[in-house]
Amino acid sequence: RSHSTFQERLNLGHYILSVLPVLIVFYAYNDVLKHSFISKSFLMKFLPVIIFFMSFALFLTKSKGAWLGFLTSIISILPFTKIKRSLRIIVLLLLIALVIWLVLFVVSPETYKSVLTARFNQDSARLSVYSFAAQLFKEFPILGVGMGNFGKYAAEHLSSSLLISAHGIFQSSLVETGLLGFVALLFLILTYYKVVLDALKKTRDTDLFPYMLGFLASFTAMIVQYLTFGDRFNLYFWVFLGISIATARLIENKTLPSNEDPMIDAHLRQKMT
Repeated sequence: RSHSTFQERLNLGHYILSVLPVLIVFYAYNDVLKHSFISKSFLMKFLPVIIFFMSFALFLTKSKGAWLGFLTSIISILPFTKIKRSLRIIVLLLLIALVIWLVLFVVSPETYKSVLTARFNQDSARLSVYSFAAQLFKEFPILGVGMGNFGKYAAEHLSSSLLISAHGIFQSSLVETGLLGFVALLFLILTYYKVVLDALKKTRDTDLFPYMLGFLASFTAMIVQYLTFGDRFNLYFWVFLGISIATARLIENKTLPSNEDPMIDAHLRQKMT
């Protein structure tokens, strides 16, 4: 299982999800971005290759939560794009999946078989943790047991010498901060979606649209994976959140040309979603 410089493969998968969906959106809107500063980047010239290697690394993490997050992010992109761009994304990912399959099948058949036969070996342990978390939440529904305290409760209950995670941000929020903390968490997530979706509407016919769509897709991917791992948001998640919200706020406070504005090039409007 690939984990790179991270101690846990799940964290590598999560880190990849903070970038990969954005790059896929850039690939789909490469014609729109060709006049922007980012298109002049050396890396943008090799975007399909970068997407391939990041997808390969994500695959090798064997993190089903990360895979589910990635799939969900792609699904979240498609409603905002025309069929032509959607097909471009789907074809690219199918080709990448085919190449990954061929490489593993020829070079490392053992890895290929291990991925195909991968089972949820920790299912029973996770279910025990989820069951105890639900029990603990019933005892402390309003304020929870306190930030960082679930691991101690769970370790004692399950006779473990190690602190145990609730295996998910949302489960952890419920049991450690109760309904008050959980509602605050949902408010944060829903506010993010509202701000970014508003920015998407405002940038519909501009070259800023791919940025906001990429942010939306990556955020969705990370949130979905957070259903299955972690007990708090990682540092790079907050950095990602800050960059995307700051971009959305700049768009909100800036007067952008509308679809009917004659200053917008008709060819650019035709290219947009």
